[in-house]
Amino acid sequence: MNAGQNSGRLSDLVSRFSRQISRSAGGTCPVAAVSAVPVCPSKTLATFLSLVFSQRAAELMDLGPVIGPNITFLGERVGCKIHVEDLYADIDRHAQQGALDRFPEFLGRRSNP
Repeated sequence: MNAGQNSGRLSDLVSRFSRQISRSAGGTCPVAAVSAVPVCPSKTLATFLSLVFSQRAAELMDLGPVIGPNITFLGERVGCKIHVEDLYADIDRHAQQGALDRFPEFLGRRSNP
């Protein structure tokens, strides 16, 4: 895929995956009354919280931009330590430059200065 076919932005990639998932659901998920997007119930959050609560001193790494309510919930309600490493801009930059194949090397240098 060349730059003309895709703007290279991570948000475009996420949007494409979202559309694929919506189509592949085949209409089996209930549709929210206030949204045209299918909403599928998930047990992922419950499973995730069970795993976090099972740890004596849980630590989490957030790999995206800081989202206040998420950090507040995890820090105050769940009581775990949170490390934030916003990789969004780095992934986006590599995608725009057509250099996603070099991203693992970049991560290795970033995490081991």
